[in-house]
Amino acid sequence: MNCVGKALAHVQRLSVVTPRPHFCWTFEGLISALQARFTYPEEDKQARRALDALRMGNKTSARTYCTQFESLLDDVVHMSDSDVMYAFTKGLQPRLKEWVLHDRPETLQAAGGEDVWK
Repeated sequence: MNCVGKALAHVQRLSVVTPRPHFCWTFEGLISALQARFTYPEEDKQARRALDALRMGNKTSARTYCTQFESLLDDVVHMSDSDVMYAFTKGLQPRLKEWVLHDRPETLQAAGGEDVWK
């Protein structure tokens, strides 16, 4: 990942003022900090509302549904794994939802990984 402009300046300020170890020194922590700093609160709320309303129609492919879901999820600042799984499966067709939840996965990746959905 290459940071430029304001994002790079923010990361550089963090590196000077943040003692180690800090959550920002993991990739996930850095992404979370950047999202929190550069995502508009209204964008997060809109994405959450859109995720809540997202449904897989009869003619919607799994790939299309996953692409739409991931695109909306990118605009959410932070969502726990269990909330991601709930939001994802909430919009699935009933038979597909049953298949996904069969093994009780805790994360979206554990539900089948990217290979299954793409």
